[in-house]
Amino acid sequence: MAPQWRVRVLALILIVLLGVLGGRIEYLTRSARFHRHEAARFADMIRQRRNITPVEVELALEAARQHPDDPRLCYRFRRVLHHSAVAHTYQASIYRPWLVVHEPPPPEWTCED
Repeated sequence: MAPQWRVRVLALILIVLLGVLGGRIEYLTRSARFHRHEAARFADMIRQRRNITPVEVELALEAARQHPDDPRLCYRFRRVLHHSAVAHTYQASIYRPWLVVHEPPPPEWTCED
């Protein structure tokens, strides 16, 4: 094989690898954005349902983060915590795109308020 062919083959392999890596990073970025949006949507549902301010929602979510297994926590709080954690996982994996992200299933519906 001539040296010029080796360079072309290596360049082609590099282009394909960079394309795959770029696609994976874009997927991880979109997944993180989706889960951040879902967490914000459920937090807004809590705010509207209970007629409280965004600051009060953040305080309630911080308390929920301290005790995520509390049986008194409603479904929406669990969903916010779930989507926030998954968004953080996807965001962190952008810097290591070769790792597989294991997304846990969303929490079960438990109450209606």
